[in-house]
Amino acid sequence: MAYTWGWGSVVHENATAYLKEWFDRMAPTYDRLEYLLGNVRPRVVEMAAPGQGARVLDAATGTGSQALAFASTGCEATGIDLSEEMIALARSKDGCGRTTFLNADASSMPFADGSFDVSVISFALHDMPGPMREKVLEELVRVTVPGGTIMIVDYEIPRDFIHRLFIRFMLSRYENVYVPAYFSYDLEGAIEGLGLEIEDKRQVLRGVGRILKCRK
Repeated sequence: MAYTWGWGSVVHENATAYLKEWFDRMAPTYDRLEYLLGNVRPRVVEMAAPGQGARVLDAATGTGSQALAFASTGCEATGIDLSEEMIALARSKDGCGRTTFLNADASSMPFADGSFDVSVISFALHDMPGPMREKVLEELVRVTVPGGTIMIVDYEIPRDFIHRLFIRFMLSRYENVYVPAYFSYDLEGAIEGLGLEIEDKRQVLRGVGRILKCRK
């Protein structure tokens, strides 16, 4: 199916194909972002507080940094991503072979209901169009056990006007075409609409990011 992209009111006939190509192209340089996000990864693990051997899903795993952070604490981690290039890099980083990395769509996961004790998505929802974002959240809920933990990590637009303009500029310059709509998205409202309880919320990246710990 044909698809196009660019800033403005472009309609994507196939958002999945667009995102796959976008992240395939981003893969070789993606880990340059880790110097910004590196301190966030262990904080997500700490907040999730998984038990030894807990089954953890990292949806839209990218190059696998968050999944590997969970695996390093003794969890059985699985990371999935649309991009084959991202998954190849994630596998290359797993020196101990303790993490499973799969090329899969987070909006239609190949897992049975209640497959994971902890499900995570980090800095990925802002890259998705609205309908896909909603479907991914629904899938995270579906594959998590009743009473399980869902960790959602993403940008939070600062309330301060100057910082808000700055982050909007940076994200619109370096992220994909779906990012602007995320600025007006009520993430916490969407989470609560799925019947999840937000147990904890912490700011990261000097207030530009947030970690939400949710209970199913």
